[in-house]
Amino acid sequence: MKSLLFTTLLSLAILSLPVSLSAQDVEKDSNSVVDELIDDMLSDFDVADGDDKDEDKRKARRERRRSMVSVRKPRIMATYGQAMFSRAGLTGETHGLTMYGASVGMEQWRRLMTDKDVIKVKNDGIFVHVGQSGSMATIDSSFDNVPLAMHTSTNLLSFGTVDESGYGYALGENSSIRLLVTDQSTWTSVSPQTYAESLGPDQWQQLRDFTGGIRFGSTMAPTIEWKMGSTLSLRANYTWTQVLPRHMFWYWAGSELIEGVADGIAAAMIKSFGNSSPSSLPVMNFILRNAIAYGFKELRRDKMNWPFDTVAPLNVTSWNVGLSVTF
Repeated sequence: MKSLLFTTLLSLAILSLPVSLSAQDVEKDSNSVVDELIDDMLSDFDVADGDDKDEDKRKARRERRRSMVSVRKPRIMATYGQAMFSRAGLTGETHGLTMYGASVGMEQWRRLMTDKDVIKVKNDGIFVHVGQSGSMATIDSSFDNVPLAMHTSTNLLSFGTVDESGYGYALGENSSIRLLVTDQSTWTSVSPQTYAESLGPDQWQQLRDFTGGIRFGSTMAPTIEWKMGSTLSLRANYTWTQVLPRHMFWYWAGSELIEGVADGIAAAMIKSFGNSSPSSLPVMNFILRNAIAYGFKELRRDKMNWPFDTVAPLNVTSWNVGLSVTF
């Protein structure tokens, strides 16, 4: 009985001992923790030869490898541009649009292991673009409740997902010039504002085909971006959006497959160039992949699912400038 009582008291005394952990042990800086994890991972690649025994050289090598780790941050962007629209069969004068855009998403980039002055970039997110045609004089006639005027004009509302990638040249710790490729899906609402009085119902119908719903399409956009520091970036691009009057899945899938094969061949060539000269990656990727995208837009100008015999899409082209903020 005494032995049991002694054991119980001893246990209570042990449990009542204060457990004190210093704030320094508990509140480690998150960056230090990340650095330690990176050091642990990279240490597997250290070979213990004569040079590697030098701790300073190992530390310098780890710092160099750590600089290659991806940086991923949220960002918002605003754009402004001037656009024109056209379609095969829609003749006469069309009125331009002023384009306003915004996007929110993530920016990711890292330096290449083979050349620390070259960076790889990947941006994603969602966007919305609004196109306004402006006001113009009309006459006392209309077609489908749309007034007639000297020019055909329309408003646009587009939205979709951001799919942007490419390479760039580092200009410093946080500054770089980026050459980007964009190929993304879009959904567009078309709202005709006027029809050209010199045309007739058959040609007015070429634009009316896109009214009454949200139309699927795609956008290509060669983009040059100057990241001025860790926060601000300026960009300029040319965009070409093709809006489909209706979505014919199997024809669309076949056309996309052909473009995908061509883009894959270009990607293999770019990889070969990069293996021999990493500094050529930004330029070669920008030229070859945008050339493929532009070429297929041209092929689909009159046939929305080239090479299949389908109707023409609505083509919307614009020149834009933009400002983004990274957090």
